[in-house]
Amino acid sequence: MAIEEHLRNQATRAYLAEFEDEHGPFTGAEREAAADIWAAAERRESRWHEAV
Repeated sequence: MAIEEHLRNQATRAYLAEFEDEHGPFTGAEREAAADIWAAAERRESRWHEAV
C-alpha cells in the first residue's frame, strides 16, 4: 500500500512538473483548488479502506 502511494505521488509530481514546463506555473488559486480536490479524494479513499 505505501509503495503504491509513493509511486502514485511520484507520477503525479512528474506530470505536474511537465505540465508547468509546457504551460507555465500554476496560480495560487489553482494550487488551492487542487489541494481541496486531493484532500477530498484522500478522505473518500480512507472511508473505502475502512469499509473493506
